[in-house]
Amino acid sequence: MTAPIHQSQEKVHGWTAQTVGMSWEILDRMERAVAKVRERLLRATGALNQIGVPYAVVGGNAVASWVATVDEGAIRNTRDVDLLVRRIDLPAITTALEKAGFVRDELLDVVP
Repeated sequence: MTAPIHQSQEKVHGWTAQTVGMSWEILDRMERAVAKVRERLLRATGALNQIGVPYAVVGGNAVASWVATVDEGAIRNTRDVDLLVRRIDLPAITTALEKAGFVRDELLDVVP
């Protein structure tokens, strides 16, 4: 986790958290939320790259990636990481992601 950089932000930008009507705690939480999704995306794709399984990043991260090429200011955050994979690869993917610290779960009583 990165340390807050409040003082240097104030010197460079000339504003404080109160200027935007939010506490430093809220601004830091917002930043940490984005960083956590990025870390999960890199950890998951790194695990799949390591075992050589094909995948595609889809959902909010894919949209954000495309939007970033057009208008950086229009990017919106997402809460999760969505990956499109082949069903045949699920056993290897499950093992690789568990080794990377992810926990297998059921969704709507469906277990891969």
